[in-house]
Amino acid sequence: DLSFTSVSDRAIAKLATLPDLASLRLQGCKRVEGPGLPPLVATGKLRRLNLFQSGVTPLELVRHLAPVMGTRALRVNLVDDRDLPDAVEVWCGICKTVLFRALQSLVLVGKSNARFQILTHVTPRHGSLEAAHAGAPGRLLCANRCHNGTQPLVLRRESLAAAPEPQDPPVAWVYGEGLEDEALGFRFQVACGRPPLGEGPPLAMMTPSLARHMYSA
Repeated sequence: DLSFTSVSDRAIAKLATLPDLASLRLQGCKRVEGPGLPPLVATGKLRRLNLFQSGVTPLELVRHLAPVMGTRALRVNLVDDRDLPDAVEVWCGICKTVLFRALQSLVLVGKSNARFQILTHVTPRHGSLEAAHAGAPGRLLCANRCHNGTQPLVLRRESLAAAPEPQDPPVAWVYGEGLEDEALGFRFQVACGRPPLGEGPPLAMMTPSLARHMYSA
């Protein structure tokens, strides 16, 4: 369990040789921009990574982590300086349909029209989501279609929808918000939280431990 306030990508890459590094906090490390992360994550040892207020932007993090992260148990947080729970549940904020149960592999980043979003390669629970309409199979709603006519709860990269492993090159989302329609490497993007009052219904929500984590003062 290590914490740094000043370190570079070159030094981060060298940490991959540590035998038992499970948690790494790099909040505020402006010299860390992302290139040192892949060898660190590829070892499979790391379980928590905090990059709050570091030099890593959401887009850079996606570019460097998506190809190597897979579905391994790793929680990455760009939203604040606290540790994420070991596993979370994610559900529709209206009907409470569970979309992900005991999710351990996720990247948490900010979102312009919600509180935060989850990026993951893990497939949602079978039957919990369906396409908004036939013309947009990557734009997903809960099985009860609670957010029909508004933004989707989940975006899926179509080229990887049926692939067992996320090895294909990044492609653009069918419907993109959150990361400004840029090409993303994660299979699923989940919009979470409560928009400001009067700006839409609750989106996806998380397990109570993480809800407290996100909304506590």
